[in-house]
Amino acid sequence: MDIKSINASAFNLPGSSERFIILSERDFEALQAALEEARMDAQTKSEAVAAISAAIPAEVASAIRSGRSPIGVYRDYRQMSLRDLADKTGLSEHYLLGIETGAKSPSLRVICALAKALDVQVDDLISQ
Repeated sequence: MDIKSINASAFNLPGSSERFIILSERDFEALQAALEEARMDAQTKSEAVAAISAAIPAEVASAIRSGRSPIGVYRDYRQMSLRDLADKTGLSEHYLLGIETGAKSPSLRVICALAKALDVQVDDLISQ
């Protein structure tokens, strides 16, 4: 639903200068969804600015440009073994190796868990 099509009525309670708005539950949920989307957009923009301002070490950028998996590059940069990363994410070493070699395609949830474990932004792990 487009929030521009929300139908609402306004009224004042007797003896109060405060205006109240009545809208359907469906319209209320549409407003909540629009607000959440706006919050997510703001967070994404904030994360993008933070990512741009954070300097990527030259050796990390070079390794990623050469075609290595960003996950493997950051794991090595953080001096983490596959076991260390598996312990931090709850994923198996075999699955992580598959992601790093390109044999497995991780879900967004897995990428988010990896980004958190590696202390990087999600965008840093997604190959361009």
